[in-house]
Amino acid sequence: MALEQKLISDQNSKKLELSEEEKNTLLYEGYPIPEKYPLTKTEEETMKIVRRKIRNRLSAQESRRKKKELIDDLRSKLGSLLEENESLKQQITQLEASNRDLQTKLYEGESENKKEIPV
Repeated sequence: MALEQKLISDQNSKKLELSEEEKNTLLYEGYPIPEKYPLTKTEEETMKIVRRKIRNRLSAQESRRKKKELIDDLRSKLGSLLEENESLKQQITQLEASNRDLQTKLYEGESENKKEIPV
């Protein structure tokens, strides 16, 4: 949502053209809507304030959107990493069991070799 902004002093017509967002913000803030050019110093300052508020509001919306996107991305990565971690834990358990079996076979093989070899 881009805010198209014309300089108030650049407008040639006597009728002042404001965006809907500018009009709504003026009304919400309790300012009267100026309709004719030239604007008084107070009206110029009011329009500066209103336009700054609109820019700030748009910037805040964009920041919240980006933050939500980042959080969603991090949650997705967390889910993937938790799955990978669980898979690796299962692999460790299997390897430990295999290692125990091999050690048992090795021990049993050494015991049999000692029995067969006369000293």
